[in-house]
Amino acid sequence: MKKSITFLMFCVLINAKLGCEVKNAQFINKGDDSLLRLNEFGLVSIDKPLRLHLGCGENYFDGYVNIDFPSSEHTFQQKTIANVYADITILNFPENSVNEVRSHHVFEHFERPISMALLCNWSKWLKVGGCLVIETPDFEESVKLFCNPNLPYEAKQMILRHVFGSHEARWAVHCDGWYQEKFASILGKLGFSGIRFQKGGGLIKNILVIAYKDKNFDLSQLSEIAKKILQESLVDPIEVQLHNVWCSDFDKYFYM
Repeated sequence: MKKSITFLMFCVLINAKLGCEVKNAQFINKGDDSLLRLNEFGLVSIDKPLRLHLGCGENYFDGYVNIDFPSSEHTFQQKTIANVYADITILNFPENSVNEVRSHHVFEHFERPISMALLCNWSKWLKVGGCLVIETPDFEESVKLFCNPNLPYEAKQMILRHVFGSHEARWAVHCDGWYQEKFASILGKLGFSGIRFQKGGGLIKNILVIAYKDKNFDLSQLSEIAKKILQESLVDPIEVQLHNVWCSDFDKYFYM
């Protein structure tokens, strides 16, 4: 199978020490000031940009703070190379304190309201002009390929696995589908611009989006925008109670 364009770019960024376990990785817990903790760990320097690699798995990126679950949360991952252990949904950085947020094949694991809260948190953390990079399975291109009448059954099974997740751990489920139009619409509404995409893959279709924070929102305004975006996933105007549940879940994870 041909390597995807995104995978090739991904490999360029991986540190030469890939697979080497980082010793003495520290923990960030719920309620912690994440920036203060990184300072305590010696992972922040005033003369260097703060770049976060969230859900790093076994892929270490030089120049980033690599953050992931501890090994106990993984089933077959043999080593962890994370600088910091944390559930990325509990991270809380000050406004305009981060230069880049990057995540590869992590974002799709979050339920709809939580993914919206994460986007709002990341927008809050990023400085104006800061960069957001997200890679997920490309739902639209995967569906197009799946519907090819000449595609063999085995290939269809591989596509389904890629779209819906590997299911070997509690987190190994893909909760939502992401594609170019959706990324462009949502990120644009949340104040990102310069949005561009990279796509690649044979059977395994991925999409990588790069976007830049264009402006600061008042956090209550950002919350209001996100909740309106959640309405786009309703199938009937009468689903008010469902939307209320989503908004309640969103409020639990967006740290205003």
